[in-house]
Amino acid sequence: MNWTLLGKRAETMRWAAEHTPDRPTIVETGLVRTADLWEGDGMSTVVWESWAAEHGGRFWGVDIDPKAVASAESLAPAGVYAAADSVYFLTDFGQPIDLLYLDSHDYPDGPLRDIYGGKDDIAEAIRILNRMGEDEIVARHGDLILPSQEHCAAEVFAALPWLHDRSIVVIDDADLPGGGKARLARKVLAENGWHCVMDAYQTVWTR
Repeated sequence: MNWTLLGKRAETMRWAAEHTPDRPTIVETGLVRTADLWEGDGMSTVVWESWAAEHGGRFWGVDIDPKAVASAESLAPAGVYAAADSVYFLTDFGQPIDLLYLDSHDYPDGPLRDIYGGKDDIAEAIRILNRMGEDEIVARHGDLILPSQEHCAAEVFAALPWLHDRSIVVIDDADLPGGGKARLARKVLAENGWHCVMDAYQTVWTR
């Protein structure tokens, strides 16, 4: 596996892969949508399907968009896929999950930057948001960012019955203004005895 192709996701995804047990059950929410992959975006589906197959395991993927499911079936054909709401899918999964990778419900980083002139000067928009801090962004723009954050937290809660002491949870888009996609999911995990082992663009949690 050429982990460098994953860009800012390389370190966290490699760590998670290398700490999964033999014959892993890997579940991803939010699937690859195009064959034109860049900076690791969308490559997770291909990586996890390949890793599971190479290590005698099984890869499961879910996306609410049937077109994304069709794309995943084409690019990562060894996986088992469902076109469904990921929260309902996880609630009914019914078997132990060794690696849970949460990447559904895109975090509105672009629209958030655009409020502060991101289309004209993205660097200045990022500086403004970084100066504001997480709490202020949530207070000002909760209506924009909360749907993604609440969905991610709901996914974690739905998956808890299927996670075990060696399970790994990875959440994408975690290091973004306003706490990223993982802001509320971090709280759910911490309250249920989980610990953060890596926290970068992705956040990684174990028991």
